[in-house]
Amino acid sequence: MPRPLKAGQQSSSYHLSTISPPPNGNSAVQSTPLEGPDFPLGPERLAATEDLSVRSGQSPASPLVDDTGDGTETPYHPFNEHFSHHNGGDTGTSQPDGGVADKCYSPLYGDPRGVGLVVDICEPETREKSGHFLVPRVDSTHMDQDTIDYLRRKGAFDLPTPAVCEMVVRTYFHYVHPFFPVVDARSFLDMFEYARNELSIHLLWSMFLAAANFADDNTLKVANFPSRKEMKRAMYIRAKALYDAEYERRKITLIQAVLLTGFWYSDTEDRTGPWHWNGIAISLCQTIGLHRRPETGRKNMKAISTSDSRIWRQLWWSCFYREAWFSAGMGRPMRINLADCSTPMPDANDSDNLLAGIPESIQKKYLPEGTEDLSKLWTELLALTVCLAKILSWQNRAERTRPSRTEIQHMDDNIRQ
Repeated sequence: MPRPLKAGQQSSSYHLSTISPPPNGNSAVQSTPLEGPDFPLGPERLAATEDLSVRSGQSPASPLVDDTGDGTETPYHPFNEHFSHHNGGDTGTSQPDGGVADKCYSPLYGDPRGVGLVVDICEPETREKSGHFLVPRVDSTHMDQDTIDYLRRKGAFDLPTPAVCEMVVRTYFHYVHPFFPVVDARSFLDMFEYARNELSIHLLWSMFLAAANFADDNTLKVANFPSRKEMKRAMYIRAKALYDAEYERRKITLIQAVLLTGFWYSDTEDRTGPWHWNGIAISLCQTIGLHRRPETGRKNMKAISTSDSRIWRQLWWSCFYREAWFSAGMGRPMRINLADCSTPMPDANDSDNLLAGIPESIQKKYLPEGTEDLSKLWTELLALTVCLAKILSWQNRAERTRPSRTEIQHMDDNIRQ
């Protein structure tokens, strides 16, 4: 069923300007101010709003979480729960005080024991501790005018026409998503159809960039681009401008956008090619602990929803997939060691469940046929990538050692499965 529109919200049609490549090849496309309520709320609208925390005399960086639901202020103690294992506590994952809205917190990963890890290795019975915990999110409610003007000059707030957007989104889900499922298709398509004001514009430009690699002649013509290369460049300029401005504050969404920005490639002199962006995505994933399975079953532990855990697994293993094949193609050592990771590999059910519940009309409009078969192929590709990573670990050692016959036979059996 279509999502009911909010009060004052219009239908999915919206009034946006069309992106056109400049005739002189200059990437600074002229921008037109956005109109209509269906566009994602951005800092160009928030800039006119005075920062209430500053007006009230409170520092914007003041370590307080004031959204507790009952009007009280909760002291900022993000490490208390995590340090509890030093004091006999039983919790390995931090939990915000009851009543605090989940959206006020961001995930973070790290073991605060530091040099204590060296001492703990001598303990006869060490307990595994999750390094996952939550800290209050610092949401920027104000961007300086220079940054807003910079983004506007780059065209970051000028999306293509609705018709072009729909064509590019369809291309994305047909040619990018099946073997790179970093976006929650059900959630995204629901917002794209019925609540476009909730979409992340940074993620949208990154998706457009990835899809531009597969744009057909009709899409290029309607979007007024002479070639895929020019279309990719226009999308990349906007996505990178938003990244440089730190526009997107949600970490998972930022990881999704960065991974998709890795579809940009210009030439061998480009310092921000796929290898660069995948490295940033890996660092962001490790920062919030997507490479490790969170503890379960401990008291006071913050539960992760099933849908979140599925998309998190897809994100981490998408990083791993790209890293292995980039490493093989570029002759560089991998920056991920599976021995340091415990996040389970996604299975076909993960991909299928992320697509479940999408109305049939939306599926026909945007998704390819045979999604179940494509999900199985994705998991088989991941299994093959693990084999590739093992081979690369042998080949990229500074002092190369030959694998044994048994190891070679075992690898061959895994590849042939």
